[in-house]
Amino acid sequence: MRKASPERLIAAIAIFVLSVYFVTHFPDKIPYLIFAVILILLLAKYVTKESSKTGIGTKTQLYKNSSSDKETQLYKKLLQKSQGDRKQVERLIDYERRRSPNSSRAELLQSAIDRWERDRR
Repeated sequence: MRKASPERLIAAIAIFVLSVYFVTHFPDKIPYLIFAVILILLLAKYVTKESSKTGIGTKTQLYKNSSSDKETQLYKKLLQKSQGDRKQVERLIDYERRRSPNSSRAELLQSAIDRWERDRR
C-alpha cells in the first residue's frame, strides 16, 4: 500500500473543505465545484513536482535511489533491526561516521549493524 505524502493529504483536505462549502452554500453551482477540485489537484501535482526540484524530501529519496544495492540492503537490514525507526538508524550511522569519518556509507551501515549485533548479545 502506498503511503500518502503530505502534499496529497493537504490536497485531499482542501478538496473536502471546498466540496462541503460549495455543496452547502451553492448547491446549484456544481460546475464550480468540479473546477475547484481540478484546480486543487493540479496545484497539488505542481507542489509535489516543485518540492522534488528544491530538494524537499530528498533524505528519504537518497535511500530509495541509492547507487549501491548493497548499501540499500544494509540500510533495510538496519532499519528492520531498529523496528522501522529511521531516526534511530540515522543516529547509529552518525555515531559510526564520528568514529570513522572517511568511511563510505556502506561501511558505516555495516559497522552500525555489527555494533548493533554485538550490543544485543
